[in-house]
Amino acid sequence: MLFAVLVVLIRVFVSIQEYLINPFLWITIAWVGYFVCTSGFIYTILNNMPMFKMEQDQYGKLFVSEYFMRSNRGQYGGEGYITSFIALVVSSSFLVMIKADKLF
Repeated sequence: MLFAVLVVLIRVFVSIQEYLINPFLWITIAWVGYFVCTSGFIYTILNNMPMFKMEQDQYGKLFVSEYFMRSNRGQYGGEGYITSFIALVVSSSFLVMIKADKLF
C-alpha cells in the first residue's frame, strides 16, 4: 500500500513539474500564506469575532460604525484583513520598485 502511494505521488509530481518551477505560483502561495498567517484568520474563527461593529441608522439600514476595535485586547475580523492587505500591497510595491528596470 505504501509503495502504491509513493508511485502515485511520484507520478503526480512528474506530471505537474512544469507548473512547480513557475515563480508566479510560488509567490502566490507565499502571499496567500502570509495573508492567512498575519490577518488573524485563526483568531477570528476561534473567538467568533464579528467582521466590524455594525449599527443601524434611523431608516434601519446597517452601516459600519467602527473598523478598528478600541480596546487593546481584541480585534474585529476585518481589522486583521485590512492590515494584512496593506502589508501585502506595500511589499508588492517594493518588489515592483526593485524590478522596475526589467519591467518597464
